[in-house]
Amino acid sequence: MVRLIQTEFFKIRKRRMPWVLLGIMIVLMALFQFGMYGGYRSLESISEAGPMQAPGRQEALTQIGNLLSLPRATEGIFSMFQSAGGFLLVILVGSVVGAEYAWGTVRTSIIRGIGRDRYLLSKLAALLLLTLAGLITTFVFGFIFAVGTTLLLKGSIDWGFLGGLYVPRVLAMFGRTWFVLAVPVSMAAMVAVLARSSAVAIGVGIAYPIIESIVVSILASISGWGETVREYSIGYNISSVMALNAMGERYTSAGINLGNVPGGLVPAFWRTASLLVGYGLAFLVVAFYSFRKRDLTT
Repeated sequence: MVRLIQTEFFKIRKRRMPWVLLGIMIVLMALFQFGMYGGYRSLESISEAGPMQAPGRQEALTQIGNLLSLPRATEGIFSMFQSAGGFLLVILVGSVVGAEYAWGTVRTSIIRGIGRDRYLLSKLAALLLLTLAGLITTFVFGFIFAVGTTLLLKGSIDWGFLGGLYVPRVLAMFGRTWFVLAVPVSMAAMVAVLARSSAVAIGVGIAYPIIESIVVSILASISGWGETVREYSIGYNISSVMALNAMGERYTSAGINLGNVPGGLVPAFWRTASLLVGYGLAFLVVAFYSFRKRDLTT
């Protein structure tokens, strides 16, 4: 199994797409961080007689400044990777799993005696490990960008925050973000196997969260069963888990739409985690069952 995963790493590493997607993610992270800084400076330049009165403007400046400065800037790094990186991961997964149908290499690999379950499992394991590697790389660059915005805002950095609970909290953020990203990865893999197409997997993976958010927003206006349906949606539970990625005591996280969470209250982690695990396992069961039973043509 380890050899199969290494083979998948080798094949993926030789393709340009993963490197291009990683570059796009780093650029998006820089635009997010320094774009917020530009907005901070623009807001700061508004005169007190302008549209925003001094008290409201000062409160907004304080909130944005906190999100741009370490250690709170760490929240935005993980939020950005989960939101924008989730779409990029769907593209990668759809391409890796679905492209081999177009190339005609799936049948060749199975004939060599790899076994269908091991073949598909090695791809999923390699993709999840690449997701973690991408998350770590993005965090390193995001932290560097956060150092830059902190210096631009404050002129210096008090590195005392590195002590205490900072490192354990960051490790927990890594775990939560990697955990929730496993759901879109498994969904894209399932669609790629069912459709035997990378294009369909990418399209469905990108469109689903958009369509779900629209449908859930409509259902949320219906009291009773509409609100219950929302609480069992994938996006709602992913937002609930990501909302726990906070450096402070309040469960608020930069970039996370807490409007999906009633009253801004975060449900119990184990409840949301169990639902997401259920979704992920359901996608994998369908993918493996379909891959086992379906004929593999050249």
